Amino acid sequence: MLAGEIGAPYLKLASLRWMTLDRVDTQLWTNQGFYTVDKPQSGSMLVRRDGTFGRSIPDGKQLPALSADEMAYLLDKGKDPVLIVGVGGGREVRAALRQGHHDVRGIEEDVTFARNIMRGSQREWSDGLYDKPEVDVSVGGARNYVRHNKATFQRIFVGYYDTQAASPSGSLAAIPNAVFTTDFVQDTLAALVPEGTLTIMRPDAEVDRVIALVAHALRAQGSRAPGAHMFGCSREKLSTVLVKRTPLQSDELSTLRTHCRRHRFAEILSPDAVKDEARRALMSGLNPAGLPIGQTSDLRPPTEDRPFWFHAVPQGRVVATLRDVRGMVERHRTLLVLAAGAAMAAIVGLLALFVSLALPSRFWGYQSRIPVTRSSMTLGLIAASIVLFGHAFVGRMTPIVGRPDAAVLLFPLAFLLAIGLGAGFARRFDEDDLRAGLQRWLLATTFFFAPLMMGLDAILSVVVDLPLLARIGIPTLIIALVGAGLGAGLGLAVRTASTWGVRASANAIAQAGVMAAIAMLLGTLLSMTWGYAATLLAGAAAMVAAIMFAASARVDVPHAPAVFEPLSAGDTASDDEPVTSDDHESSSRAASV
Repeated sequence: MLAGEIGAPYLKLASLRWMTLDRVDTQLWTNQGFYTVDKPQSGSMLVRRDGTFGRSIPDGKQLPALSADEMAYLLDKGKDPVLIVGVGGGREVRAALRQGHHDVRGIEEDVTFARNIMRGSQREWSDGLYDKPEVDVSVGGARNYVRHNKATFQRIFVGYYDTQAASPSGSLAAIPNAVFTTDFVQDTLAALVPEGTLTIMRPDAEVDRVIALVAHALRAQGSRAPGAHMFGCSREKLSTVLVKRTPLQSDELSTLRTHCRRHRFAEILSPDAVKDEARRALMSGLNPAGLPIGQTSDLRPPTEDRPFWFHAVPQGRVVATLRDVRGMVERHRTLLVLAAGAAMAAIVGLLALFVSLALPSRFWGYQSRIPVTRSSMTLGLIAASIVLFGHAFVGRMTPIVGRPDAAVLLFPLAFLLAIGLGAGFARRFDEDDLRAGLQRWLLATTFFFAPLMMGLDAILSVVVDLPLLARIGIPTLIIALVGAGLGAGLGLAVRTASTWGVRASANAIAQAGVMAAIAMLLGTLLSMTWGYAATLLAGAAAMVAAIMFAASARVDVPHAPAVFEPLSAGDTASDDEPVTSDDHESSSRAASV
């Protein structure tokens, strides 16, 4: 069909939000998104993914302007090595080289950005920065690099992703971020030498959340006064928080403060000059939920179970936020999409359920339509549990691998293939034992999931220290086992629904599609607000409900629709003749066919 249409105007993007394609120098489609590189402007190029996540590539022949995060070099100058997390266009790398460092190591998680752009189309523009002899850039997950690298670092910088265009609208809330979690910050602090520093740059609106994240990590490592380790400055709506592994001394504070004043940076954070009581409590590492400032922004430090840095709605304000439609349009568009989609799917599902109950019994061909409806609910709940379990397991295990490009391909593929194999296993059950077999299988699957869910964090904490192949293989095996169990339940539920006839089977499949859509949307919202563990619990609850419906849908002798067969010579039929169970069984099998 497309043989003669390649290059047609309607197959090309005319525009993309937050950018104009007429200013684009390079376009690249990948499995992770649509990458564009803007034409040079003011000495830099801007690389975007799907129109956002702008990352600047400075001209390799010019020195970058002084930034607030370079104040870390004022403490113990010239000691190697230096680690840059999120190298991007290399501004932090060039700053380290300007400060006289000769062992600059970097980690870049985006494979496409590193290989196809920095080492590909824009290599000449960046002056071959990634391949300089003083620079060593690795591609992969930051936490895995820190855990597996035996070196200790004098300084670690977390590069800034320019999300100011999309962040205020809440469009990035559902995107997980493995860097801004307590797990990663704790590992980063452990990789520093005793006098080493960690520097994080984020927009001014996020500085309180950065403080809460760092304070929580410091307190977890034994610090009784996390605020004594932090200092911060701001410039052009970007805040830099410097964290020292040991408490900052008075002379170091004086040096940092003098540097900020000299370059006209605004001091925002200092252990000896905190006027805001809420921020003082935040720096102490107290529970952010009890602070007044937490009423408008979620200050709970993200974890690998809930790695959604861009979702800043507190748990207690989720309902109020969902009621404010205008506010969601302006600041929380991801919540608007999830809530609206779930509401529409729920309306469709309830309407379909009402219609199935309102239809006369003769439409289904049975004296009672209740078992047909219960069979549909069984299949729908199993479909919902598949979506919830798949979303939670894949999302929870992806940061462990450290290669999102591999995880995004392997994990869903393994899960779907296992569901198919499990559904094929359902053929082993005899038709007469389907309903009882479905109930037993769902119970067995639930008992299998229970210890797996409770021990998942312990398993993953061990896996994260293993080599790459093991980090890929073990999560893939777990996901495959989960998918096989759920697939067997799905196959049994489909066969059970089909025993009630073609119309009942079609109704059950439609109900399954609606409930799967609801689960997909609500599962994302659950993960964003309460974490993947809550999504797993929701999947388990859907499984338990499916067991209850499967048990209640079982009928010993279903009243099958009449099947008319021609009478042979000599046979007679009477309305008063009793019907045996064998006749019912024969009619039921015929109706199923």
